[in-house]
Amino acid sequence: MLYELRNKVAHNRFITYEDRQKILSKKGSMNTFIDAALKNIEEIKVTERQTIEIQEEFNSTIIEDKEKTIEKALTNVDNDESIVDIISNSESTIKKLTKYIYGHR
Repeated sequence: MLYELRNKVAHNRFITYEDRQKILSKKGSMNTFIDAALKNIEEIKVTERQTIEIQEEFNSTIIEDKEKTIEKALTNVDNDESIVDIISNSESTIKKLTKYIYGHR
């Protein structure tokens, strides 16, 4: 149920009053799980191999996203944002994500 409601919200679809109430009713229990996870985040042990795998996956995702952004920019040249701006914004986002992920081990 929550997945379907999340999709409605994420894709800017209309949600009913009942949908809203369902979302709000789940908020408290979700916050409990999230708070518990955050309290224990320092207890997570990541092996060297896992760190390498995470870095490889992250780098792979960055490359894929950058390629998709460039392809999108090249096919949408008529929009207000120039290709250079799109690529620059993408690279800025990638740098921020990289700093966040690798800086917060």
